[in-house]
Amino acid sequence: SERYIIVKLGSVIFVNVYAPTASKSYDRYSVTLQMLSSISEILSTKSLHDIVIFGGDLNTHLRSSNDAIASLFHEFFHENNIVLCNLSDACAINYTFANAAVNHFSCIDYFAVSDQLIAEHVSGA
Repeated sequence: SERYIIVKLGSVIFVNVYAPTASKSYDRYSVTLQMLSSISEILSTKSLHDIVIFGGDLNTHLRSSNDAIASLFHEFFHENNIVLCNLSDACAINYTFANAAVNHFSCIDYFAVSDQLIAEHVSGA
């Protein structure tokens, strides 16, 4: 797909995404839903020991509670047992793009990992 690439190295699956932007030439919701469905289908074949590292330009603000695209991503992460790293309170910076000259900051780039990786890291297992 032109929207994502998935690479597996050993037991680590890397997923990189460039999500659609708002456009009049296509239905952003449908394109995003199709992309996430395709990725989910591929991830459904992974073993229990595989770790997913997901990152990319999602072109949405995941902190927004009333955004349909953000909801699609949250549902995708939940269904695939993936945890967002950027939304942690441990992150000191809450933006991934900055243009200080015009005082514009945004967060549309995210990283997420398998929940089992977080559990292993936190528990020290």
